[in-house]
Amino acid sequence: MSVQLKQNRRNAWTLLVVFLFLSACMASGWVKERLTGGMASAMPEKGMVAATYFHGTIRCQACLEIEKLSKAALERQFSSELASGALVWKSIDYDQPQNNHYFKHYQLPHPSLVISRFQNGQKKEWKILGKTWDLVDKDPDALMSYVQEEVLALLARGE
Repeated sequence: MSVQLKQNRRNAWTLLVVFLFLSACMASGWVKERLTGGMASAMPEKGMVAATYFHGTIRCQACLEIEKLSKAALERQFSSELASGALVWKSIDYDQPQNNHYFKHYQLPHPSLVISRFQNGQKKEWKILGKTWDLVDKDPDALMSYVQEEVLALLARGE
């Protein structure tokens, strides 16, 4: 058997293995999950809003408080949206290797709450809720109201 024929067979097998791998990934939803930041499995037909608190591994008291108050604000006002999947809450450690791309993608200045609106599996818009840092120590109730108002506005744009 010629060297060229052996090389062609090896290339054919390599292409076949790559094709099978990609097919399996697409069939399992892994590609869509990766492209939508892990939100695809919760995607209802008309769209959804994701509220994601991005933080580092080492966390200060203010970081923990922003996360706690933000989550509580959503649970208090949007329990039915959370239950239906129209709203999804996530907390992501951007120091983990699989998550550090979020830090660059959103240009996070520090641990931050980001809200994103998805439609038909595509991210349509997103916003960093930067006032959480101004409000966390001064007025926790105002922080919760701020989060609720911003999420409500984003949910309304998706209808």
